This record gives sequence, C-alpha cells and structure tokens, in this order.
Amino acid sequence: MEQNSTGSDTRWSVIAFAVLLTALAATSLYNYLLFHVITELVAVGIAIAVFTVAWNARTMRENSYLLVAGTGLLFVAAIGLIHTLAYDGMGIFAGYDANLPTQLWVASRYLLAGTFLAAPLLLRKNPAPRWVFAAFAGVTGALLLSIFAVPVFPDCFIEGSGLTPFKIISEYIIVALLALGAVAVYRLRDAFSPRVVNHLAAAIVVLMVSE
Repeated sequence: MEQNSTGSDTRWSVIAFAVLLTALAATSLYNYLLFHVITELVAVGIAIAVFTVAWNARTMRENSYLLVAGTGLLFVAAIGLIHTLAYDGMGIFAGYDANLPTQLWVASRYLLAGTFLAAPLLLRKNPAPRWVFAAFAGVTGALLLSIFAVPVFPDCFIEGSGLTPFKIISEYIIVALLALGAVAVYRLRDAFSPRVVNHLAAAIVVLMVSE
C-alpha cells in the first residue's frame, strides 16, 4: 500500500513538472524576456532554498560538501540575479550593452564550477562555516568589482561581432572544471550514500551538457 502511494506521488510530481515545463516553454514563445526572468528567478529561488537547508544543517553535517555547495550556490544566485537585472531589454543598468549580462553569466558559471570542484576537495577538511561564507563573499565581491568598478574582466560579447574567444573558451574550461568536480565526487563516493552520489553526478552532467 505504501509503495503504491509513493509511486503515485512520484507520478503526479512528474506530471506537474512536465506541465510547468510546457507552460514555461510556451512563455518563451510569447515573450523571451519574460521567459528569461522567470527561469532565472526560479533558479535563484532554488539556490536560496539549498543554502537555507545547508546553513541550518551546518552543525549536524558529517562532511562539509553540503555546506560548501550550498553556500557557493547562494553567491552564484546573487550574481545570477544581477545578470537577470542586467539582461538586454530590462533597462536597469543604463550605459551598458549586452556585454554586461554575458560577463555576469560567465562569472556565475566559473563560480558554480569552482563550487562543485571545491566542495569535494574540502569534504574531509570541515572548514568553519563563517570562513566558507567569507571566502565565497570575497570571491564574489572580486568578480563583481572586476566587472563594474575596475573593469578588468575580459569582454564576452561585442556588439556587431558576437561572442568573444574568451567567452567561447570559458565554456570549455567550465565544463572541464565541472568534470573534475564529478570525478572528485566519485572518488569520495564512500562519504555519501549511492543514491546521493548518483544524483550529484547526474546534476553535474546536466550542467556540463547545458554549457
């Protein structure tokens, strides 16, 4: 009886997800900017939820993977939110062109890939939560400063020319970092349950394909 209930719940969850995904795809046909804002805000909301769980569980952790990954996702979401606001057509950051949101996107992807690589590498070191938070805050601040205050972050999009070599090469570097993160998780698989390892690996593979 209980197995039937679980199977039914899973089936309804899949159906609900499919309906929402279809509605979101339909939104992109109506207005791409609206579609972009919705998808980015959903991603930001999920990242904040993961951080909330990770931070509240910081005293109960058996290893630091969840803490590092959750904290990193919070700052990835912060850059992602700025990317959303800076997107072409939003009209919030006056004086900037499409290069700004592209730079912010690449910066957030580097931070995301770095997070999934750092999390397994720091798994057994159990760094203090405040230092993890401070480290990600420092890296995020440096990235934003390099884009806004001291513009040394390489151009990623040039009007009339399109994507720059830096942006294109960065995508491959980010995929490589994610792959290293997946390998690191697999090598430390004894620290997780098999189900968790499979889900983490699947999530990282999806990120690699999306890049």
